[in-house]
Amino acid sequence: MHLLRNVRSAWKRSRSQRTEVHLVDDLDGKEMPAGKGETVLFALDGTSFEIDLVAKIAAALRKTLAAYLAGARPAKPRDP
Repeated sequence: MHLLRNVRSAWKRSRSQRTEVHLVDDLDGKEMPAGKGETVLFALDGTSFEIDLVAKIAAALRKTLAAYLAGARPAKPRDP
């Protein structure tokens, strides 16, 4: 009985888990290589969004929004 308890204890200590997160480009559905993409956060009309994009498309989104951001001002939190 004591030997069985030691085996169970050793088995519990040796188990491990590893969780991997793989980003998938939300526009084309392809998995992104590690370090080649990002989650971009933005808001429009009071709704916050996030989208996973490869670095090249994330840069294109920022370039497209640049003119709008240049004319915008930071929003202040609104009282409920």
